[in-house]
Amino acid sequence: MKMIKPLRYLPILLMLLSITACLEEFIPETETGTQGLLVVDARITNEMKRHSVMLSRTSPIGKDTLLFENGAQIQVVSENASYPYTMVGDGNYVSNTAFSAQPGASYRLEITLGNGKKYASEMVTTPEIAEITSVYAERENNPSGEDGVSIFVDGQGSPNGSGLYRYEFEETYKVVAPKWVDRQFLFSDYDPCALPVPTFKLKTIPEAYERKTCYGADDSKRIIQFSTKGLGQDRVERFPVLFISKDNYIITHRYSILVKQLVDTPDAFAFYEKLSEIANGNGGLSGVQPGFINGNIKSLDDTNEEVVGYFSSSTVSEMRTFFDFEDIFPGEEKPAFVDPCVIRRPKLNHISYCFEGLAMDPCPVSLVEELAQDNVAYIDTITESPVCNPVEPYLVVNKLCGDCTVLGTNVKPDFWED
Repeated sequence: MKMIKPLRYLPILLMLLSITACLEEFIPETETGTQGLLVVDARITNEMKRHSVMLSRTSPIGKDTLLFENGAQIQVVSENASYPYTMVGDGNYVSNTAFSAQPGASYRLEITLGNGKKYASEMVTTPEIAEITSVYAERENNPSGEDGVSIFVDGQGSPNGSGLYRYEFEETYKVVAPKWVDRQFLFSDYDPCALPVPTFKLKTIPEAYERKTCYGADDSKRIIQFSTKGLGQDRVERFPVLFISKDNYIITHRYSILVKQLVDTPDAFAFYEKLSEIANGNGGLSGVQPGFINGNIKSLDDTNEEVVGYFSSSTVSEMRTFFDFEDIFPGEEKPAFVDPCVIRRPKLNHISYCFEGLAMDPCPVSLVEELAQDNVAYIDTITESPVCNPVEPYLVVNKLCGDCTVLGTNVKPDFWED
């Protein structure tokens, strides 16, 4: 089953509170026994799936700890149905069954916390769907003059559509370990406190799993919006959702991007637009002070209690495209790997850190210690005469250079096209 990921905008919502606190001296309670504000990141779409809700609390100023809100009862209700949610991890709730938000239908989010406090959103109406008609990649320079490739989207709205769009994307790219060999270390029975030096067993074995070719992944972290209001027609043409530098290693071999186009209501669009402005620092300290951004979720017990977040119901259209480096930059040098991949011949062992009789020698780090930390990959065994450095028999490289699973999964995605 596909893992249900936490929602995208929770970090931005939490950053919003930090910025608001700095600009307007909005300080959540920090005394022992008190709680910060409730943060809700929730949306449903017309996709038939189990939808997610994330609940957390703002933390005291200067603290980076994410405080999850567990033990809540959550449901999404419509005019003729209800969809209960179950907690599947800290602060993460998913619907018990798959469902899709229907265009034109209205929904409300209802939350009851473990302490009995109740919260609810306004009723939100799902907008009409607007289809993506094309996703494509073209070489161009960004505004800073950097050479690279831009991902564009075209789309066609509906007669009664809102013309208010938000874009998300999921990147997938092939990773090939540049220093891969078909053997690997088998390191076992490590005792770091054996005296006077650690004891261990070490040998090389044929490759036990695929380590040469993997698939890395990333998704959008910022809010990307576009409005066709005032353009005369509800049509999206050559809207840029992403720019990738020519020097970025993720496009070295083969690259794919899934672009999602969400249609928002005017209220949802305005909320995410304001959130984006604050996240991107537009205006700065000398600009307009953002203040507390009101969402559409309220406390049913205390009208003065502020709640951070928004419950949205959107329609989604998506499309995927692929390209090879040569498709965009024919005959040109490929990007450098993310690591220089220098081949090294480290000392095999070191004095035990538990041995007090001799001064410790932590530099350079021994092969044994690097293996214990899973930092290196095997390259070769030195078979020269024993009189030549007999206790340092291995050539190694940083693990990501010989084992692609450091940067991605070795399982080819079902959608992948070679």
